[in-house]
Amino acid sequence: MLTLQKNDVFAERYLLKELIGTRGISEVWIAADLQENNAVAALKIFVPRGRMDNNTLEQLREDYLQIRDIHHPHLLGFHQFAVHDNTAYLVMPYMANGSLSQKLLAEGTLPEQEMARVILQIGSALDYLHKQQPPLLHRQIHPDNILLTENGDYVLADYGLRNRTRSSLYKAIGQTGSLTNAYTPPELFTAKPTANEAGDLFAFGVTLYELCSGETPWAGSGGLALQQGASVPYPSDTYAATLTNIIRSCMHPEWDKRPSAAEIAAEGEYFLQNNSWKSYGRFGIVKVTAVEYKKANPLKRAIVAAAAVLVLLAIGFFVYDNHFKAIEDNSLADTTTMSGDASLEAVNTGHVTDKVPEETSAPAPVAKATTRRTASTERAGTSAAANPAPEKRASPKSNAKKASTPVARPARKKERPSPKVSYPTPTSLENYLAQLQNGAIPIEVRERWKSNALQYFAPQAAVNYMVNNRLAGILSPAELVDILLSSDSTSTYRIGNTRTDESGKVEEISMHVQ
Repeated sequence: MLTLQKNDVFAERYLLKELIGTRGISEVWIAADLQENNAVAALKIFVPRGRMDNNTLEQLREDYLQIRDIHHPHLLGFHQFAVHDNTAYLVMPYMANGSLSQKLLAEGTLPEQEMARVILQIGSALDYLHKQQPPLLHRQIHPDNILLTENGDYVLADYGLRNRTRSSLYKAIGQTGSLTNAYTPPELFTAKPTANEAGDLFAFGVTLYELCSGETPWAGSGGLALQQGASVPYPSDTYAATLTNIIRSCMHPEWDKRPSAAEIAAEGEYFLQNNSWKSYGRFGIVKVTAVEYKKANPLKRAIVAAAAVLVLLAIGFFVYDNHFKAIEDNSLADTTTMSGDASLEAVNTGHVTDKVPEETSAPAPVAKATTRRTASTERAGTSAAANPAPEKRASPKSNAKKASTPVARPARKKERPSPKVSYPTPTSLENYLAQLQNGAIPIEVRERWKSNALQYFAPQAAVNYMVNNRLAGILSPAELVDILLSSDSTSTYRIGNTRTDESGKVEEISMHVQ
């Protein structure tokens, strides 16, 4: 067993100057490097009051070899991992400004500006660890492991150890626990514990709650209280509702409903850029209440269109049928004029003759004005009465045959199918938004453009829906597109301020309607 004291020289190189932390499985000393002109470093010595077996030493070595090439501005790196006299130690940069727990004790709860900095910087460090392959879980997030740099930034320390290695280290000092209950997620208190990235978010949420209120929730019982039916508490009401939503969502009892580290880091970044929390999105407090819209029913549109087609067909058939009936009736009137005049003569003379008047050729049935056909017929009848033709007897059989001859109808002109109309696909977001409300373009075409238009927006993008230059509500891009598809021609839209991310996708846009 190794007993370390102030002014001891460890590993024949490091002069121990001050003990600044005791973590059970390790001690952290401020040390002067005698081989580097007394350069100050932080020396982390593992199990100084116990004895590690070779298997535990090898596990430690493997863990630190795995993370030696990991670099992030908000992760505390290390200079060297080594073993001296069967004792493992880690040489790290010394952080003179201490930890968040010391800051909380000295200054009290953090203002929202500092909360946003912690959320952004530690959230981005966690996101970096979680995106490694395989993901690296921290498992030890609490205010003692968040340190302050000289310029006031925050860095995350004590990462990279696997759960198996931590368990071996605790066994070496005769303990079984690793993370205190206050920061332990509820899923680790079940019969089948679940360890994943969401557990780190739970511990970070408890840490944020502590930075806002000065104490840990559930009187320090952590996720165990949630397993026993406790509710997620609210931090101090002096903070914005959006910040409260962020903290409480991190402590959600169900791990799959907690946000990712990337999501909360983005919220902290938004605050630092705009000096206010984002009012929309997952943690926002603005809901759409002033804007109502109703998307047209595709089935209803189809039924109306079919009914309109049937009406047009009926009108067309009616006009067609009446037109050719009129032609046929006029043609028949031309062929029977002479017989009518002969009957009139018999009435005037008082006797009936058995003579059959000479047949005249009926004019071909062509579409002429009715008044002209009637005048021609009258002239032909008068001429026939004044100058009767030589007597010529026609057989009744021949007469009947001619009377039954069908009237020739004019040939119908073959209609060519109308060419298919094509509509050019818009090439920018502005064009898409303009054409989506264009009633001259069939709704089926515009609805096919919907997915293309949505690709211009970033995830969680927001639309400030402005009516007469006043904010009516915050919409999602999909809601905006549906409004444009169902809008009438009397509404005019104008795009206002637009904010994009690094990839050029729209994060926030103002849409003015008048």
